[in-house]
Amino acid sequence: MRGSDREDSRRLLFWNTLPCASARGAETCKAYCDAMEEQLSALYTSVEGDFSTFYRDANSDDEGSFKARLEVDPGIRTAC
Repeated sequence: MRGSDREDSRRLLFWNTLPCASARGAETCKAYCDAMEEQLSALYTSVEGDFSTFYRDANSDDEGSFKARLEVDPGIRTAC
C-alpha cells in the first residue's frame, strides 16, 4: 500500500467511525448527566430536610411549620 493510499484509508476509517464515536459520546454524556442529576436531587432532598429542621428549631417561636424547598436550576444541565 502506498503512502497516500494508507493516508486515504486512515481518513476513510476516521470519517466512517466518527458518527459511531459521536453517538457513544452522547450516550456517555447523557448517562453522566442523569447520574449527576440523581445524586444532586438526593443531596438537595437531604439538605432540605436538615435545613428545615435546624431553621424550625432556631425559630420555633414563629416558624414552627417552616419547610424548605430547594430546586435544581435547569441551567446546570445545559451541556447534556
